[in-house]
Formats: sequence, structure tokens, C-alpha cells
Amino acid sequence: SVIDFDYYPNTIGGDEYISLQIRHIKFRKKQFGIFWPFELEINETNDFFRLKFIPSHQYVSLYVSLILCSNIGFINNKHRQLFTDYFENISYEFFCSTFNPQDGWIIKKMGASAVGHEAYSGNFQDKIGRLADDAHLKLNNEYKFTKSGDGKIDLVAFSKFSDARGSLPIVFGQWACASDKGEIERKISEVSFSSVSACLSLQIQHIPFLLSPVDLFDSIQP
Repeated sequence: SVIDFDYYPNTIGGDEYISLQIRHIKFRKKQFGIFWPFELEINETNDFFRLKFIPSHQYVSLYVSLILCSNIGFINNKHRQLFTDYFENISYEFFCSTFNPQDGWIIKKMGASAVGHEAYSGNFQDKIGRLADDAHLKLNNEYKFTKSGDGKIDLVAFSKFSDARGSLPIVFGQWACASDKGEIERKISEVSFSSVSACLSLQIQHIPFLLSPVDLFDSIQP
């Protein structure tokens, strides 16, 4: 493995850095499972490794797309929407697999570009109003809504009962393709209880989700 040790001056030794990278890659291999399009070779002394990319891998398009989404800042503005839309669809499918509609969960997209039968459309007030009706909640009348379609909530999942009772289990999701950690932290706050309850009178504590393609394995990353 060819590593530029000058990238981390006075931070970490060469052998330690190689060991960190091996642990990092093993972690990624374990986490991605069948979706990981590489073969990993490590020598017996654990100080050299080689990754072999498998372009014919079944999930190579998904993996490469996630890599591009995690580096959205380097993509031309004209093409960014393609990748952010793609990641939004991945996030939606993740919500559907985690909060199974067959078990009574309802999942809706709420982002600025959300369209289709699986989305709440219109400006943010329209979207949050439809959510309030569906989940038997009330809008906060003191909140000043804008005409923008972006209300800082990208996904919502809630479990609806047949007797129209409130206090439903509810999950709010925000996706973040930004690679800047400060921006990711800001995105997390957009689905916090204080942020969501400013516009929607929540009856119980919701579950906040941040969906990001960025690898947050450790604090030392190029």
C-alpha cells in the first residue's frame, strides 16, 4: 500500500497508520458484507495490504455511487442533483426495509425535491400539514412557515393505528451527502426534538435518523 505519511505530520507513525488502515478496511468489509466490491490481501506480518477492485461485482454501481455521494463537493454543480436524488432513493429504501410497511409503518419523503405517491408534495407547510393529518398531530401555530419546499426533514416513518389515536411512534430522517463533519453535525440538529417540535406539536419523543454515505470510522481521515 502506498501511503503519504506527510499528510499526518506529528500525528501517527507509519506502521501504526498502516495498522489503522487495515483495521479500517476490515471494518468496511464486515459492514458492507456482500455489497463490498473488493478482494483484500494482507501479508503475514500485517504491515502490507492490497485491495483488488472487482468491476464485475453485482453491487459495484451501488458502492461507487455511495463513494461519489460522499464526495459531492467535488462534483460539478450541474450533476450533483443526480447523485443526491440517488442517495435519497437509497435512504427511502433503507427506511422501508427498517420500518416495514407490511407491519403497519407509513414512510414518506419530505425533501425539497420529493415527488411521487411515496412523498408529501408542495411547500413545507403543505407537507407538514399532511403529516399532521395522517399522524393525528397538530401544527404549532406560532411557527412561521416559508414558501420553500425544504423544511429540513427529508424522511418520516410512523406507525398508524386503526382507531385514529395519537401518540404514534414516529421517526424523522435527514440525509447528508456533505463530507464536512461540521455540516453533518448541523444536519443532525435539523431533526432534533427541539427543531421538529418548533413546527409540530409532538406528543412523544420521536426517533431522529441521520443518513449519510460518509465513512465515520475514525477521526483521522484524508
